[in-house]
Amino acid sequence: MVKLVNYVNRKCWCVTSKGMHAVGQVEVVVLLQCLPEEKSFPKDVFSHFIQLYRDALTGKVLSHLGLSQFSSSFLGCEEHAGFLWVRSTLQSLQGLPMPNQPFLFGLLVHRAEVPWAKAFPLRLMLRLGAEYRFYPCPLYSVRFRRALFGETGHTIMRLLVVSSLPLITLTTINTKVVFIRAHRTKMFYNRK
Repeated sequence: MVKLVNYVNRKCWCVTSKGMHAVGQVEVVVLLQCLPEEKSFPKDVFSHFIQLYRDALTGKVLSHLGLSQFSSSFLGCEEHAGFLWVRSTLQSLQGLPMPNQPFLFGLLVHRAEVPWAKAFPLRLMLRLGAEYRFYPCPLYSVRFRRALFGETGHTIMRLLVVSSLPLITLTTINTKVVFIRAHRTKMFYNRK
C-alpha cells in the first residue's frame, strides 16, 4: 500500500507490504521523504519489495538491524546502496498506515555506510538518530543525503567487512561488576 502522509512535519511516501508473513518474512515499511515538486511515487521501492519477497522464498529473511542491498542504481542515485531494517521503538506512528505486527522500517543507506551497516549496524542506526535528532533513529529516509561515515580505506573496518577472510568474531563478556581504580581494572563475570 502507498500513501502520501505528513510524518513529523515532513511530506513522505509511506509504502507498506502485505503478505510477507506468508513466506516467513516480517512485513516491511518504507517512509521516504518526498522531493520538492515530486508528483508521482518512485517505483523502485516496489521492485525492492519484490526482491525481498523472492529472497524470503529461498529462506533469506530480514531481521532487526539487517541490511538489504540494491544491485544497481536506486531512486535515481548510485549512492543509495540499500536499506537498514529497524524496529520502531519510541517513535510516533500516528497517522501512518501500518501492516500487521511484526514489521520493520527500512532506512536508506548510503554506499559509504555499507561497511558500517554490515559490521556495526547499531552504530549506524544511532548515528542516523543523532543526525536527524530522533532517538534511537528516524523512521523516514532522506534521499540524496550526505554519508554519515566516510570510506573505510585501510582500516580495521575494511578487515571486518571483507567477505573473503575467515569469520572474525568480536568476543564479548557478560560482566557483573567492573572496578576501575588507580589504573587497574578488575572484572568479575559469571562462569557458566
